[in-house]
Amino acid sequence: MTCPGAFVICEKRSPWQKGDDGVLSILDRDPSAGGEEVAEPPYFRDLLLDRVVGAITAGRDAFHLQAYFYRPLGSAPAVLYRQAVFQDLERLPVRTAAERFAAAMAASRQHLAQAEALRDELQQHRWFLEGTLVRGQAIAALARDWAAANLRSAALGSAQAFLNQLAQSPAVQTMQAEAAQLVQDLASVYYDVHIQGSRVAVLPHQGDKDFGAAIEAAFARFRQGPVEPYAFRSQRDPELNHVEAQILHLVAQQHTELFSRLEQFHSTYATLWPPDVAQLDRELQWYLAWREYAESLATAGLPICFPEVHRAPGPMQIREAFHPALLDVMRPPDIVCNSLDITEPECIAVVSGPNQGGKTTFARLFATVHYLGQLGGPIPAAAARLTLFDHIFTHFPREERAGAPSSHLEEELRRMLDILGSATRESLVVLNEPFGSTTAQDARWLGQRVLARLAEIGARTVCVTFLDEWSRLSDATVSLVAVARSARRGEPAERTFRIVRRPADGRAHAVALAERHGLGYEQVREQLAGGGS
Repeated sequence: MTCPGAFVICEKRSPWQKGDDGVLSILDRDPSAGGEEVAEPPYFRDLLLDRVVGAITAGRDAFHLQAYFYRPLGSAPAVLYRQAVFQDLERLPVRTAAERFAAAMAASRQHLAQAEALRDELQQHRWFLEGTLVRGQAIAALARDWAAANLRSAALGSAQAFLNQLAQSPAVQTMQAEAAQLVQDLASVYYDVHIQGSRVAVLPHQGDKDFGAAIEAAFARFRQGPVEPYAFRSQRDPELNHVEAQILHLVAQQHTELFSRLEQFHSTYATLWPPDVAQLDRELQWYLAWREYAESLATAGLPICFPEVHRAPGPMQIREAFHPALLDVMRPPDIVCNSLDITEPECIAVVSGPNQGGKTTFARLFATVHYLGQLGGPIPAAAARLTLFDHIFTHFPREERAGAPSSHLEEELRRMLDILGSATRESLVVLNEPFGSTTAQDARWLGQRVLARLAEIGARTVCVTFLDEWSRLSDATVSLVAVARSARRGEPAERTFRIVRRPADGRAHAVALAERHGLGYEQVREQLAGGGS
C-alpha cells in the first residue's frame, strides 16, 4: 500500500509498522513488549543464547543488534511477518540490493562522521556533501532495485514504497540535483600554487602544460610490451595541516560563490533524512546478519529451517535439532542432532542417562529452538512445529557462595518457588539436575512435587535428572534417555549423544551415585592404573 507523502507514517493497517519510538520498522515490533533497549534476559547464559547471539552479530557492533534478540514476538502473525522478510532475502536480487544499500549507508555514515570530526569548516562542508549525496543515491537505488525484484514480503514491499516516495520527494530531488552540480563544479576548480622560500601564493590556474602527460609521453618509446598496472591509493590523515588549510581558504576566496553554495547546502540539508532511514538500515543489518549466520551453518551441512508457530496448547515437534553453541567446541560433522515430540496431555520431558551424554545440551536446545523461532528467524533444526511461549524459566545449579545468608538448598528452593509462582500454561521451563545439593531421598520427594505442580500448570518443561522415577509420575511426563552404545565386556559404554524417547533403564541413579563417590568405571580404572587404593 502506498502512503500519501514522503515523510507520512502509513495508516495502522499497513504492514510497515510504527515502533514504540514513532519510527517506522520492518521488524513489526510488539507494542506490548515495551521499549526497544532492553536488557539481556536472565536465562540467556543458562541456555548459552548469549554465545549464539554473539556469533550472529559478530562484526556489526556499531548497530547494537543484540537488543533486537532480547524480545521474542508475541503472536504467530508477527513471526510470519519476519519469516517472509528472511525468505525474500534468500532471492539474490533482493539480497544483493540490500547489501549494496548497507555498504552505501556505511560509506555515508563514515563521510558524515568525518564531517563532524574535522575542525576546518570548508572540509566539513565537503565531507557532508559527499555523505549526503551517497545516502540519497543509496535510497534511490534500493527503491529502484526492489521495485524490479517483485518483493513478496509485506515488510519489504512497504519499505520499498516508503523509499520510493522519499527518493521522489521534492526535497530529495532538489538535494540530489544540487549535490551533483556542486560535485561537478568543485571538480572543475583548478589553481596554481607558487612556493618561494617560506612564501606560498595561490593564483588562478594559468593553463600550464600537464607535466604528467609529458613525462609519460617521453618514456613511452622505452616500452617493450604490455605492462601490468600498479595503481594505488595513498593513505593520509584527512585533517589538513596549517599550510594546506590556508591554501584551501585562499582557493575559496577566489571562488566565493561556489563555496557559499557549499556552505548553504550543508545548512539546508543537515536534517534532511527522517530517522526511518537509519532505522531501516539497522534492521536490515539484523536480517542480513542472521541470514549470513544461518547460511554458514547450512554450508557446513547442518540443518536449518523456519518453524511453524502456533498458540499453546498443542502438539510440539522438533526434528533433528542441535544447539549452535556446540560449534564453539566441535566441528560440524561431529555435531549430533536430536528430536522431540510432545502431544497432550504430555508437557514434561524427563531426560535421564549417563553423565556427559548430552542431556544438558538437549535441555538447552529445547528452549533455544523455541526462542529463536519466536524471534521470527531460521532455527537450527530440520523441521519444527512450536508453540508460542510467554516466558522462559531456567533452574541450573549455582555455585555455593561462602558467607551466603542461606544454605544452598534454601537458595535453590527459593528459585524454584519463584518459577512455580510465575509459570503459566504458555511458559517454557528448563530444570537441570534440580536439588542436587541434598540427599537423593529428599531430592526425589521435592522433585516429584515440583513436577506435579508444573503438570497442573501445563508448562512445557524439560527436566534433566538422574532420578529415573520422575519420568513415570503421570500421563503428563515422558521419558527421554541419553543413549550409550554397548561395548565389549569390561569396557565402558560409548556415549552417542543421542536422546531418544523410551522408558528409563533404572541405572542412571546408580551410575551417578557411584561417580559422585569416585566409584565410576573410568574413575576406578584410573585408580588401579595409578596404583591407588
